[in-house]
Order: sequence, then structure tokens, then C-alpha cells
Amino acid sequence: MTQIHARIHAILARDANTAVVFRRGPSNHVATLSWDRSDDSFRIGQWMTGRVYERRSDLAPDGRHLIYFARKPSRRSGSLRFWTAVSKAPYLKALVSYPRCDGWYGGGIWTSNSSYWMNERAFLLRGRFCSLRREYQATCKVMYGPECLGIYMLRLERSGWAVPNVADLIAGEPIICKKSITDIWTLKKMVHSGDGCGSPAYWESHSITNNEGIACEVQPSWEWADVDGSTVVWGSNGALYRAHMRDSGIYDTRQLINLDHMRFEAMSAPY
Repeated sequence: MTQIHARIHAILARDANTAVVFRRGPSNHVATLSWDRSDDSFRIGQWMTGRVYERRSDLAPDGRHLIYFARKPSRRSGSLRFWTAVSKAPYLKALVSYPRCDGWYGGGIWTSNSSYWMNERAFLLRGRFCSLRREYQATCKVMYGPECLGIYMLRLERSGWAVPNVADLIAGEPIICKKSITDIWTLKKMVHSGDGCGSPAYWESHSITNNEGIACEVQPSWEWADVDGSTVVWGSNGALYRAHMRDSGIYDTRQLINLDHMRFEAMSAPY
């Protein structure tokens, strides 16, 4: 019997040595963790019964706040089934929350440590007094549609990835994004879209190529990957890994944490 592993996705803070990790599995359970990238230590944030759309989420540059798009598993929730929320990372308890009745649009991007732009015209459902500010001007130009790719491509580009122009895309082909690891090596991210016949809506595959564009390290099991300094970090088979690069290729691979064993636990945010 094939083992089903937890799904892993992370967002690295652009101006701090922190990150938020989303651990999903089973499908309607998600946990968040904080990741201190200076020593590769982890701390549990919160569990939620539902689905967080990690590709429509973003972490503030200083790593202190999170914006995310989520849904509840029950259709009986009506207009509250989908929502965008802003929280203190790595927790999910909303400081402000914006409801939606469907899965179109939603999510957002941090424009600074204290301001965010949302991919919708939703009104505030509830909120606490805080210094965070929503920007209503179209400071972010979404080119890849109203769903996950619209926010995800913006986030990748702001994190140093080379993202192709919409006009250069080929129908049915993955979106290929690139990010330099060293002077020799480049991480290539292929973002695929589902066909509506049982495959995931979006998924990723990765490879490491040299200066000539030759794929020397093909990594089909990496479901998420990024460059952290001069190292590569990725999620695969329910665990997070880090590896260095040398002229001959990838080496010194270390498993940072295995998240397969985690089980749902009701937890409160400390605020």
C-alpha cells in the first residue's frame, strides 16, 4: 500500500531568518509552524480544520504577520465558508477577517511590514485594533488570473524568482520560474495546473540546472523548493530538507524535520 505523506509548503520571510511552514494532511486539516532558518528549529503554531490556500498567502518581509486565504470543509457555513485573514505568524487566529461566498479571488500580498493588498473587494467581517493597514489602490498588478497563480507569481517575483510574462506562456505547459543558487547552479520551478480530472489544482516539480541550462539534478518528489542563501531547501514526502551546492552538484543533504507524524490538536494562539 502506497503511503500518503503530509503536504509541505513554506514561505520564507524576505528580510528575516524566519519562515512559516504549512503542513496539510488529511486534506481538511492544516497545521502551521514557525521556522527559524538561522538554526533550523521549528515551533508549532496552530491547527485548523479546513484548507489554507498557501499559494494565495504571503508572509510580511519581517516575518511577523501572515495573510492567508482559507475555507471551511462544510458547505453549511454559507458566506463564511471562504475568507481572507491577517494573523500574527505563525498562528491562524485572525486579527482581521474578510469573508467570501466562493473560492474566487481571495488572499493577498504584503506591500510592507505594516500594509497589505488584497486580491478582492471584500468588506471587513471582524477585526481588532492593530497598526496593520489595508491598501485599496491597485499597487499590485495581478497578471495570472484571480486564483492561486495570481498571488503566487507576485510572491515568487518579489522573492527573487524570474517569472515569465503571461504573453510567453504556452497553453497546457507549466509556468517555469528560475532562481539562482550559486554562480553555477539555478533552481527551476515548474508550476503545473490541474486538468479537472482528479489531479490537484496546482502542483510543482523542480530541477537544478547549470549555466548551460542542462538539468543535472531532477527532483520530481520536491513539492515545494526555494533558495535560502547559498543552499536549497525543499519539502518532500512529509519532511523538510536543506542541502548545499558545490561545483559537482548537490551535497550535504540534511533532513530538518519530519512532519508526517503530526496529528490534529486544538491549540489557541497566545493573543
